[in-house]
Amino acid sequence: MTRTVGCAVALCLVAGLGCQMDTSGLSRVPGVGADLAGAAASVPYEIEIEAIPAGEAPFDTWFSKVDDTPQGAAAGFIAAAILLSQDAALGQRCLLKTVASDYLSGGGPNHSLKYGIGRFEERAGIARSYVRNTVPPDYALPDPPFTMTFYADAAGTDPGPGRRKIFVDCTGADSRRPITLLETAGGWRVAEASSLWVGVRK
Repeated sequence: MTRTVGCAVALCLVAGLGCQMDTSGLSRVPGVGADLAGAAASVPYEIEIEAIPAGEAPFDTWFSKVDDTPQGAAAGFIAAAILLSQDAALGQRCLLKTVASDYLSGGGPNHSLKYGIGRFEERAGIARSYVRNTVPPDYALPDPPFTMTFYADAAGTDPGPGRRKIFVDCTGADSRRPITLLETAGGWRVAEASSLWVGVRK
């Protein structure tokens, strides 16, 4: 199942180069907004991003269209992580919009998330490794759209009330990596993602 999301007149950051794109609107393929709860772990749920928003306002607009599902919110977290290596201040502001209170302290990132932000900034390939068709050593982004593939938790783990554990494909590792999300009044938010800043193949 594939969901394609666009951002009106956003900048697309490909291998560090900016290119103007007009990808107005949000295209929903039937079924792809489905919740991963109870889904077979073998069934992939794909999020296609036509452009990674390179501005805070475009990111807000885009993220508000995808945070209604766990996989959409996870894709937002990854997109913001990719931005960190391009513009650290912008990437951090966007990343904070995608996380639950578990990762916040005094309105900013807590110690754990600060460490993750540092990892994403230092090794840009880690965040890009969650995009299909990226390869070592630098994991340069392919031509858009950028596809991320998510799966339900095969073990059926219960991460707690209002929480959902899902997995994302990683081109730099032999196994999918877990993400736990929390459903809030404002949409799904990432509550645990420490596996996403673990190193990848060089």
